[in-house]
Amino acid sequence: DVFPIIPGDTDYRIFAEDYGDIPGLDIIFVLGGYFYHTSYDTVERL
Repeated sequence: DVFPIIPGDTDYRIFAEDYGDIPGLDIIFVLGGYFYHTSYDTVERL
């Protein structure tokens, strides 16, 4: 579990905390994360 050591928030938090602990996956980019939400963010980089 890397979430305690990497600061930040994800889109999943609202489902886990605000809507009654809905099960799901919370995914984080460890390598190449600087492309996330930029013009370089493409399907090929997933």
